[in-house]
Amino acid sequence: MKAIILGIIALITISGEAQPRTNAFIGGRWRLEYLDGVLCNECPEVEFNEDGRGKMINSQAKDIGFDYSILTNGNVKIVFDEKIFFDETEFSYQIQIIEENIEELELRAINKDRIYILSREVNKTKSK
Repeated sequence: MKAIILGIIALITISGEAQPRTNAFIGGRWRLEYLDGVLCNECPEVEFNEDGRGKMINSQAKDIGFDYSILTNGNVKIVFDEKIFFDETEFSYQIQIIEENIEELELRAINKDRIYILSREVNKTKSK
């Protein structure tokens, strides 16, 4: 009986990890917190809309639009309308819950050694 329960738990865990990622998975508003491990002082917000468009919201400058899509390899491609902030276009990504109500999005550039860490409050994103 114990072996059956452990088998079911393992199967649920494996099937949960194998689910495809969709645009809605990263959809919503995130706050940039860290760039390559350095805390961001005046951090912009990044909003991913469900239609594959988004924008970087910066209080000091105009908003910058971008297109994004989830690629078949599980990475996310982000192409900004203007090259001001992100030099990269393809990222691996991972979302994890770091506190009870805080999610963290890690964007790791594929062709550069660059990591962006963004976060959001779970309660705010579920109401959208």
